[in-house]
Amino acid sequence: EVRLLLERGQRFADQSAADPGAADVATAVASTKTAWRGVRDNAAEKAARLREAGRRSEVFKADADTIVAWLGVAEEKVAAATAVAASRGAVSRQLADVQVLQNDVQRKARDLDALRAAAKALTGSCDVDGDTVDLKMKEVDARWSRLVDDINLHAATLDGTHQNVEDFYESAADVVAAIQRLEERLASHRALGPAANDKR
Repeated sequence: EVRLLLERGQRFADQSAADPGAADVATAVASTKTAWRGVRDNAAEKAARLREAGRRSEVFKADADTIVAWLGVAEEKVAAATAVAASRGAVSRQLADVQVLQNDVQRKARDLDALRAAAKALTGSCDVDGDTVDLKMKEVDARWSRLVDDINLHAATLDGTHQNVEDFYESAADVVAAIQRLEERLASHRALGPAANDKR
């Protein structure tokens, strides 16, 4: 509609060049064209920024969904592994499992950094405030910290239990060896028969 109006105004100004009001119409048409170009350029810029913000919001959402799903699985694993066993093999398996979790956390730290970068890019590309993005990041960071603390605490508990179990088995082996030596001495004493009681 604006284009049609500008074309009509330009035709009117061109056709009635001798008319004294034609100059005013030509000036109005020129200023309207300039204003229209500005509006069109601003709209194009806004559309480009909106497309970029949409793309960045999709990246952020995908990254957030991935890390939140992983956090849920890892939290379930930690919750399921909190009971510490007392047998040597079970403690070793639990210690291996918690070390796998620690390695997973280290690998996923890159994904967390990527999520933080996506959040920063998203809030930087939008005119609106990033409260929703900030809240989501605070939630993810809190869950991440809690998970890391729980894993480290469980690992420390298992390390202590593993050391205690190893100490127990080592002490038990020493006791068994001492009992075997005593049994051998008793057997050799009994083998001597009545001579073993002779005080000479």
